[in-house]
Amino acid sequence: MKFIKDHFEKIVLAFLLIICLQQCNNNSKIGKIEKQEKLLNQRIDSVYTSDLQKMIEIEGLKASKRTLYDWNAVVRTAVRPDDRMNEYDRQIEKIQKTK
Repeated sequence: MKFIKDHFEKIVLAFLLIICLQQCNNNSKIGKIEKQEKLLNQRIDSVYTSDLQKMIEIEGLKASKRTLYDWNAVVRTAVRPDDRMNEYDRQIEKIQKTK
């Protein structure tokens, strides 16, 4: 008991120092985690938008192909419908290869 009374201030100071160091360590870990989270969110956003754009473009070409096929349009145009359908197929394959 006498030891505690004689060295109480030193013991409290040591505990405060330990708590302060622990808090600084926790703050640095939190900062690192926040940086990693930002990088991952940016990567996810870029992948999501590029894949989404490709999927939308592919589905648009498929819809155009189906519409052209359904109409069975033999209209006086510069491009025949079957040639146009083949062009859509090539564009779809090109987009899918870039994935």
